[in-house]
Amino acid sequence: MLHRLANTRHLIQNPKCPSCARSSALFFATVLMCLSIGCTYSTHPIHTRDDLRFDEKLLGSWKTKDIPGIGRLDVSRPSPTSDAYRVRFFDQNESQETGLAEGFLCQLEQKRFITLKFESKPEEKLPLKIAYLTFVIDQQEDNLLKVRYLNQDRIAKHLKSHPDALKHELNTQKQPPSKPDVVITAETAEFRAFVQSVLEKADFWVPMELKKTK
Repeated sequence: MLHRLANTRHLIQNPKCPSCARSSALFFATVLMCLSIGCTYSTHPIHTRDDLRFDEKLLGSWKTKDIPGIGRLDVSRPSPTSDAYRVRFFDQNESQETGLAEGFLCQLEQKRFITLKFESKPEEKLPLKIAYLTFVIDQQEDNLLKVRYLNQDRIAKHLKSHPDALKHELNTQKQPPSKPDVVITAETAEFRAFVQSVLEKADFWVPMELKKTK
């Protein structure tokens, strides 16, 4: 994980690095930051369009101590009729934007989920062109949000011993080093079924807390 953090810091501290455009730097840096805390990426979302909801209480500025290098997340609505969120990541000093994602809220049975979508441009030679991160909402108050995300190490261990449990790809050689140890490649229905099957298994998840500042 340390080499991932080092690469992340390089991109954050050198936003004009000649080897990458700003858009790819933001995509790359955000993906690396999320990898550093053990998030699990999927190539398909857990939701369909019919599952989407919009909650204005999620709009605003949020802070968390659970993502290294991130001081603030700003959540806004791109347009008055949009069913998506725009999520901007800022560094610990809250002075520089370090990442950008499209966010979605969905309701599946009794649980609500937040999905973050990261997308690079076709011409950018990055290991992940589209990546989704899935969070389960466990508690939501006016100024507090408690969520959890799939633990990459636990998922990788499970899939190594149960390779048919879920369609996936393993990065066993750590090449390129920016690619996750495991990427879930299952389509939406299969991914959703798997998530629901491990929803009550605490060791598959990592908790995260966000506090609203404005």
